[in-house]
Amino acid sequence: GATGAWVADLALVVFGFSAWWLVIAGGRAWLASLADNLRFGRPDVQEDAPRPSWMRWAGLALLLLSSAALEWTRLYGWESRLPGHAGGALGYSLGGLSMQWLGFTGSGVLWIAGLVVALPLALRFSWTRLADGLGGWVVGVRDRRIEQREMAEDVRLGARCLGFEQQPQ
Repeated sequence: GATGAWVADLALVVFGFSAWWLVIAGGRAWLASLADNLRFGRPDVQEDAPRPSWMRWAGLALLLLSSAALEWTRLYGWESRLPGHAGGALGYSLGGLSMQWLGFTGSGVLWIAGLVVALPLALRFSWTRLADGLGGWVVGVRDRRIEQREMAEDVRLGARCLGFEQQPQ
């Protein structure tokens, strides 16, 4: 309704398109809560050590700061789609200061490093597990392709030995 529209507009003015991190973090928190409720009391499920809630809030704050500043310093072409500046008022303030103190490259490095640190805190995941899972998937795809090639070669050689292979004319 009208309240939601006002809240959304205020979020866009303050954070720019970085306000969408609030939706993503809220969805992640809701899904984690749902999963915890579904797993409650099951002895076969081992849970990771929970992080303190202040770490999630600090991660979300750093994520919003870094994203808004990066949006202002790098994605200024999006301003025509927003009610204010790219990155909102927060990006306008932080991006300008970081560009003044660190320059274009230095501010980019600072805010990207902030994103790298903030994402796992706010969204509760591990870069190590993500890289390990991605690497396992790549190795699995490679192994399946090698196995398929070997099976095709075995079938071809078997057909050749039994005389089923057509000879070229």
